Amino acid sequence: LAGGGVLTGLAVADFNSLNSPRPGYVFSPATQSELKLFEPLGYALLGVGAAALGVGVPLAVVGAQRRRSGEAPRATLIPSLSPQGAGLTLMGAFP
Repeated sequence: LAGGGVLTGLAVADFNSLNSPRPGYVFSPATQSELKLFEPLGYALLGVGAAALGVGVPLAVVGAQRRRSGEAPRATLIPSLSPQGAGLTLMGAFP
């Protein structure tokens, strides 16, 4: 969410400088290309962050309830990092 907010904020600043220029402003193609890059990336990151938050909060609540009841977790998420790349492994079992 933070990255999406930052990129969206930068896109808004670029938009404002292009559409409401200050006196003496000289057009810069770099500003326009930044706007074309930052705007969709910002919205995409906001969407991904909101989706992660929407899934993560209920999972955390359910996990906390299960921990209190002493129930063993049914699934485990294992991060991995190597020189060739990174990934996540989800391991679980059906009851």
